[in-house]
Amino acid sequence: ARRAGARVVPVAGGGALGAAAAAGGGPLADVLAAAPAARAAFGAMVAAPLVVLDHVGLAPGAAARVRAAAGEVMRRRDQAGDAPARDIARRIGRTFPLVHGTPGVAAVAARRWKAQVNVNARSPAFWSTYPDLCRDEVAGWGQHGDVTRQLLTVVRLRHGGEAPAAARTMAAMAELLDEVVAGVVDVRAGAEDDLARLLELVLLGDLVSLHMAAAAGIDPGPVPVLEELEELRGLAGLEERTGRTRATDGRS
Repeated sequence: ARRAGARVVPVAGGGALGAAAAAGGGPLADVLAAAPAARAAFGAMVAAPLVVLDHVGLAPGAAARVRAAAGEVMRRRDQAGDAPARDIARRIGRTFPLVHGTPGVAAVAARRWKAQVNVNARSPAFWSTYPDLCRDEVAGWGQHGDVTRQLLTVVRLRHGGEAPAAARTMAAMAELLDEVVAGVVDVRAGAEDDLARLLELVLLGDLVSLHMAAAAGIDPGPVPVLEELEELRGLAGLEERTGRTRATDGRS
């Protein structure tokens, strides 16, 4: 990008990208400065590119939308506290959440919910989107209802910007879901703006995953299995490079 003459503003939390930014001497948006873990920097990762794009004239008004969305989410947090998240975590209990969302904001949030439950609560979790799940996933529900009723709780992420057709589909699916899962939990974002809706749903999902971790007596901070996997990948890479070197030496 620099060779092409572009103005580069990396959004990073250290690592190779941060090092490259420092070497280039340009600006760097360090999104991990105050975050306790990389996965906690979601809001900063969303806000930083939007603010930069606003300042260079490619997304006029984006910075104001970020401020407004953050303010709205904080107001809702202050009004409700963590009671909604605690209640959702209690309803999920020891089942596995299957998070559903409509295309756009809710689908992005559903994927985030799944990942946060995985890493914070160390629990299996799954996500899918309407209308795709109506064409394939639903076909797998009827055969093993005696099992899925014990294992799965569906969490449906809702907001006021849903397309009418998507809302009708979700209503129709509710009857099928009641027969094959432990429960269906509707989570609705009250914000009027898509950015605020996204941040509200993500914040709630993060809190739910933390309550699930607390209920299981788990420290959500360190994730030993990821560290172990990274170490194994490093060893595998070293062995692969060593093997190539030996092969090259043999040919020479």
